[in-house]
Amino acid sequence: MINRLTLMRRLLQISASLMLALTTCRSSVPGPNLVLIVIDTTRADHVSCYGYPQPTTPHLDAFARDAVRFEHAYSVSTWTLPAHASLFTGLYPVTHRATQEHLFLDDRFDTLAELLHGRGYTTAAFSGNPWVSRRTNLSQGFDVMEEMWGRPDAAETDTHPHATNRRIFDWLSRQDAQRPFFLFVNYIEPHFPYDAPAAYEGRFVASDTTSAERQAALVRWVDWYLHPTPFAPRVAALRSALYDAELAYTDAIVAELLSELQRRGLYNHSIIVVTSDHGENLGDHGHLDHVFSLYNSTVHVPLLIRLPDGRLGNTVRTDPVQLTDVFSTLTAAGGVTADNNPLRAGRNLLDGPLPADRAVFAEYYYPQQALSVFPADQQSNPALDRFRRRLRSIQVGTRKLIWGSNGQDELYDLSGDPNERQNLAAQAPEQRMVLERQLQDTVQRFQGLEPLPLPSPGLDAATRERLRALGYLPEAR
Repeated sequence: MINRLTLMRRLLQISASLMLALTTCRSSVPGPNLVLIVIDTTRADHVSCYGYPQPTTPHLDAFARDAVRFEHAYSVSTWTLPAHASLFTGLYPVTHRATQEHLFLDDRFDTLAELLHGRGYTTAAFSGNPWVSRRTNLSQGFDVMEEMWGRPDAAETDTHPHATNRRIFDWLSRQDAQRPFFLFVNYIEPHFPYDAPAAYEGRFVASDTTSAERQAALVRWVDWYLHPTPFAPRVAALRSALYDAELAYTDAIVAELLSELQRRGLYNHSIIVVTSDHGENLGDHGHLDHVFSLYNSTVHVPLLIRLPDGRLGNTVRTDPVQLTDVFSTLTAAGGVTADNNPLRAGRNLLDGPLPADRAVFAEYYYPQQALSVFPADQQSNPALDRFRRRLRSIQVGTRKLIWGSNGQDELYDLSGDPNERQNLAAQAPEQRMVLERQLQDTVQRFQGLEPLPLPSPGLDAATRERLRALGYLPEAR
């Protein structure tokens, strides 16, 4: 008899073969179109189709019923730049080095857009995050790079269509129907500051919330780390509710794009991927935002892949996967010949489930950029000393090690402690050593060449203001 896992693997292999056949017969059959949607700053455990009890993502839930949902998908970092660089190159940050210590992607690395462009795809990016831009060199290979934060019509309001979607719809109307496209979109809305339109806040925020509670809940992460004070229960719940409102708002924005693809007859002829670059801390482990940590609140992300005509819809995969796999999956679907680069960390997810004991690897480099956001007279504050380190993590099955360059390591057994609350590093030294050796082997295997130094890109006024609003630059004095 054929067991369920074997059957799923065979179905996925057949599907992958069909995708490859489509892409290798371009002279007669265009497609498939490839759509990659990143909902910035989205933790998987606040997405309702991942078990969250609040209805944050009803439209994504419906999409998931028509897609493959990856239960255990992880980012490679907790910050936009390295995560997107890995999404676009299939490389870990230790290889591509676009990190907090080197703020852009080197030209030597082939990107997803470049490779698909070489196969005849029209390529376009619409980014709401200034770290995904020409200035960080993540624009490589895109025919069109729309930087939405610099547009006067891109303010967060409940207008239809959404400003980013309006630009996408205009671009779609100009496309050659005989030529496949690769469309990348970054929706920034779930990122702090949480200020969803009132209609969405009303679904999650208690009607008796006071202005003082709102002010306390919306504390900036810079102020939090200088003066760490646990939230009162109502304030903690409010911050979570404000974040949930942003997810619900963005869910509606994504639905608007998907509906337009359906209206234009593109939906069923496209591979559509929905994921995030990283999650968000909402007071977890004494952390806010997505700095200074590698807990799964910031590393575990949603990943949904819809195949043309909804093939394999409503499938749930439990194998461990990472953002690097999205690169491998989309290049294969686009007919890009595998380059057999040993530094590529990704695998084609349409080839079938990956081993359950596959190692999940994530990195957070020395927080040079994050520390620079603090006021100049506070950057040497002793309260920040424990964060002046690099972090790396490896998760194998239910065991997870977070390695700190300052010697402060953490070990968790996720089977009984999914929220990573009980550090077993001192109690289980042998398990710690086994994972540390695996971590060292991973770093050694994927260690890349040091990127060539590039001049720091200048920031125009609109980009600087948007970065400041997102908490990436210090407040104006």
